[in-house]
Order: sequence, then structure tokens, then C-alpha cells
Amino acid sequence: MFITLYKDAITQKWGGENKKEIWKEYEVNANVGLLSYSGDVSKYDKKPIKKIEFESGPGCGLVVTKHFLPKFSLSGQIIHGNFRGSVRKQTFSTEILEFNFHVRADLIKLFQTEGRHRVIIAPYLGIGQFYFNTTTTYSNIETTRIDNYNTGVPEFLYFLGAGLLYKLPANLSLTGDFSIRQCRNDKLDNFYRGSDFDFYSYLSIGISYKIHSILREPIKNKARLAHEETYFSNRKNLKVFQKE
Repeated sequence: MFITLYKDAITQKWGGENKKEIWKEYEVNANVGLLSYSGDVSKYDKKPIKKIEFESGPGCGLVVTKHFLPKFSLSGQIIHGNFRGSVRKQTFSTEILEFNFHVRADLIKLFQTEGRHRVIIAPYLGIGQFYFNTTTTYSNIETTRIDNYNTGVPEFLYFLGAGLLYKLPANLSLTGDFSIRQCRNDKLDNFYRGSDFDFYSYLSIGISYKIHSILREPIKNKARLAHEETYFSNRKNLKVFQKE
């Protein structure tokens, strides 16, 4: 009983040494890729090469992920980029700035709980808001007219996607992601057609860095050190007494 009490006491957390789990197990990802438009006037949804050439544009993003559980995590993401498209004598270019939150699941760990895996497959879904600014050019033989449409307020979207992560040494990983979004807005192309909402997708590659702890481990206080010294000293004396 004497030894059990000491074991219980040594496992208690003294002042200044409470673990702050919220500051542990983060991952930061920087990525670049392509934003692609799908909506009322898209023409190349089934032709990937032409889709990239005529209805896509460059994009970049930053993702911060908190790993709450071994199989699940919560991410916050920022994406900025643009895409373009055309119909008849009308061409448009749309700039996007998006903020979102999404939940990711480690698909391999969900079905294989044992062992370490260098490759992670992570489906995810989320919600967010975005700003967009669309510039439309109307051209004919005689004149050219340019219109600009800017929301001025954030618009709502929801999305789903999947990511692939390959672990490297030194807490680094290579990543690839694809996600598609439905916007609660039909003016991404500045072409309105009733209740049909526009879509856009983001295809990216990137690099991640895992941070095991943002805060430094606290220095043991004097009371804890004195307690540990007393505990181990008593254990040593107890062993000598038992031998005698």
C-alpha cells in the first residue's frame, strides 16, 4: 500500500506542468494548383485537357490542421486563385478568395489500426465562404464592352474532396488534393440562369510540415524535483530493508 500511494502521487500533475493538448499535433501545408470552373456556360467538363487550357487558372493555398484523434483531424484553409471561360462573344475571368473549415479522416487507419503507414489517403468534407470578382468582356465587330461584378459580401459554399499524403523524413510530407465546391451563387461566370448554382474545383500539390508541440515542455518546478528525489530515495531504502 505504501508503494502504491507513492506511485499515485508521482503520476499527479503539479502546478505549471498540466499538458495543453490543444497546442500539440499540428500540421501546416502550403500548396499550388489549378482552379477550374463548372457552371452554366462551361463546355469542357468531360474533356480534362481542354478544361485546363480554357476554363482553369492558377491557385495557391495554405492549410493548418489539428490532429484531435489518430483517425480524424480538423483543418482550416485559405485559397486564392482565378479561372476563366467563354460563351459566344462573351469571355470572363473570375478571381476567388476562399476561407473554409473541413474534417478529414485517415482512410487507411480506419480499416488498418496496426502498424505505421507512410501513405495516407484522407477524404474530407467541409463548409466555407468566399469572395469573388468577375470581369466580363463582350466583343463584336464594332465595339468591346467590359463589365465587372463584385459580391462585396462573402458567399456560402460546401465541398468534398480527397487528399493523398506521402511521409518524408524530418516531419515533412508530399501532398496531392482534389476537391469540388458547390457555390450558393449563380454569378461566377456573370451569366444568370435561374436556380442553377455554379461549381469550381481545386487540384493541388504541396508540402506539409508536422509540428508535434507548439509550446515548449515546462521546466520541472522545485517541488516536483524534491518530491521525485524523496520517492526514489525511499524506494532505494525499501529495497535495502527487504534484502535484510
